[in-house]
Amino acid sequence: MTEVLLDDLRAPLEDKRRVEMLRSPHFRGYTRAGGELTQGQADWREQIDIASERAPSDDPAAPAYMRLEGPNLWPEQLPGLRGVFTDWEARCTSVARRLLQSWALALGSPAHVFDSAFGDRPSTLIKLVRYPGREERGQGVGAHKDPGVLTLLVIEPARPACRSRRRRAGWTLRRCLARSW
Repeated sequence: MTEVLLDDLRAPLEDKRRVEMLRSPHFRGYTRAGGELTQGQADWREQIDIASERAPSDDPAAPAYMRLEGPNLWPEQLPGLRGVFTDWEARCTSVARRLLQSWALALGSPAHVFDSAFGDRPSTLIKLVRYPGREERGQGVGAHKDPGVLTLLVIEPARPACRSRRRRAGWTLRRCLARSW
């Protein structure tokens, strides 16, 4: 799975630009290295954002966030990406539901207390990210908080992983453990 996803980011720039996020009103697609800012500094990573494949809302009374729902931009040079993504999304959703149920139980609530909030239409965003490895350019991505309830990371084996921060303990490098995510 990792190889298929990384192949998309290894594609020639002209292929990636065909699915550039600027072409999507739903904020899906490719973003070049340096194309996003975190805390006012360029992020030296390239990425492709893919979300749940849904029809766009044409209801003018729908909440503004419904504009984010719509089709993904699928690169022609990787016809298998859609199937790999769909399978991966289903697997991650299953893991996320189990984690949410465990959280509910740990908080003393019924296991399915969060179902009404996430139910059969969870808002899934998957980012395929590659850091070009240019230390002199600064941050891969700056300090940030992910905008969801739950973030699952899959880190390429043999990569140094990511940093996480605890309020009192500061920044810590988190390494990828074999067969984990």
